[in-house]
Amino acid sequence: MLPAHQRLSRTCASVGLSFLDAQKEVAHPRHQPVSRESANTGSTTRTTADGGHMQVGFYVGLDWGCERHALCVTDGSGKVVKRCFVQNDATALQVLADVLGDTPATQVHVGVETRRLAVVEALLARGFRVFTINPKQSNRFRERYTAAGAKDDHRDAWVLATTVRTDLSCFHAVVAESDAQVHLRAVTRSREVVAGSFRRASNRLREVILLAMPVLLGLCEGADEPWFWDLGVNALRSDLSNVLDDEAIAKVLKDNRIRKLKVADIREVLDRPHLQAANGLRKTAAWQAELLIAELRLLHAQEKLIAAEIGKALADLPKADDGLSDADIVMSMPGFGERVAALFLVEAHDALAERNLKQLRALAGVAPVTEASGKRQQSKDPRVVMRRAVSSRLRNAMFMAAFNSRNDPRFGSLYASAKARGLTHGCALRTVGNRQLTVLVAMLRHRTTYATPTNLEPSSAS
Repeated sequence: MLPAHQRLSRTCASVGLSFLDAQKEVAHPRHQPVSRESANTGSTTRTTADGGHMQVGFYVGLDWGCERHALCVTDGSGKVVKRCFVQNDATALQVLADVLGDTPATQVHVGVETRRLAVVEALLARGFRVFTINPKQSNRFRERYTAAGAKDDHRDAWVLATTVRTDLSCFHAVVAESDAQVHLRAVTRSREVVAGSFRRASNRLREVILLAMPVLLGLCEGADEPWFWDLGVNALRSDLSNVLDDEAIAKVLKDNRIRKLKVADIREVLDRPHLQAANGLRKTAAWQAELLIAELRLLHAQEKLIAAEIGKALADLPKADDGLSDADIVMSMPGFGERVAALFLVEAHDALAERNLKQLRALAGVAPVTEASGKRQQSKDPRVVMRRAVSSRLRNAMFMAAFNSRNDPRFGSLYASAKARGLTHGCALRTVGNRQLTVLVAMLRHRTTYATPTNLEPSSAS
């Protein structure tokens, strides 16, 4: 009886190459494409007996898992040298050391789907060249060798290794981050987690108040301010007129340094006719509110600590010979405060380090996507749409930077002119963001900070 992969090749199920046949095909020298890599990729080529070109070095695919990883090592011709499972420890490094021997680390190329792995950091520390491949791209590369949708860990690792070997010029090498960069990333991600927890807790508190005493939400619609927490619990525990007198309200406002509201403003809201809930419901709501407010106070304190740590982490970033760091230049741009600058330095670290404007515009979502095929190309009427394949964190940071920069004369006038041309608010902000990134990359290249123009009038953008 024939082996399974040979039986499969005689049926209608074999659309394209089977997995094993594909490995045999790509291993033959005549199927090797001429290397398109630049000189700085660390890979070389040599001429084969039939006049073709074959890549020298090893190509590793690492399909990651929580407890173990699938590892596949191929040589420059595509032949599988090693295929195995390794635990999430130093086993992977030992296996690679046994297979690679004396091969220089610069000639070992590793393909992974995520860089947030301990084994990836260990590979970078030892000088291996690591390339990240988006899982969606990995799925498309797998379809080169099987159209039936077959998937397993060994196959995925082999596809990653083969993809790095044949399409290395399509990917960016992972750059090892400094200790300050690693710390800044951890701090910004912690702020994201704490801010999300704060929003969820404040929303739950709002629902409790809305059920027991909705009139209180006239003071603070989001129920997310510390001064409101002091008033809310007292109001839920007793009658408004008996507990919240003018003197108590004034003390709460003074202790929290609230100047936008006066005692009369709060009294006017509290004196409105309100629904009287049952005593049991108000008692339960007061207990829930105290529990949620304790959580909110902790999260609020953590947000303050994280904000201070972000400023410290930005100050600790390495400085150039001119005394300026990239953080100093980025924060000089209008609309780029500490939080926005930290997000850019973390999420677009490689693009900023390379001064790559094209990649930075794509990641931030300000580079439009043009669809011009068929009749649209013939009529020269392309369809321009907003980019969707972006970094969501970077897009939000870009929106905040563009929105806050409208008080600057240069970017404010740009926003006003975009609105005058009939663009929507979002499209006008993306226009401003595009200009901001252009100026920012020029500032980084010339090592200079932003200078506000004096010959432009401030815009009245709203």
